[in-house]
Amino acid sequence: SSSGMNVFAYFQSRLLVNSLDVIIQTCLFTAVYYLIRQPGVTFWKFLLPFGFTAYAASGWGYLISTLVPPRHGPFIVSLIVF
Repeated sequence: SSSGMNVFAYFQSRLLVNSLDVIIQTCLFTAVYYLIRQPGVTFWKFLLPFGFTAYAASGWGYLISTLVPPRHGPFIVSLIVF
C-alpha cells in the first residue's frame, strides 16, 4: 500500500476488534433475554446458540457490505432475510 501500512495487519486488527464487539454484544443480549425469560435451563445453554447466530450474522453483514454500496445495504439485507 502507498501509505506504508501493512494491509494484512490492518485486516487482522479489524477482525479482532469486530470479534470482541460481537462477543460483548452477544453476551449482553443473551443476559437480557435470559433475565426477561427466566428459563429453567442454565445461561450457558442459551449463550452458545446465540453466539453461533451472531457469528454467522456478522459474516453475512461483512459479505453484503463488500458487495453493495452502503446506501443499498439495509434494503438488500431485508430482501435476503425475507
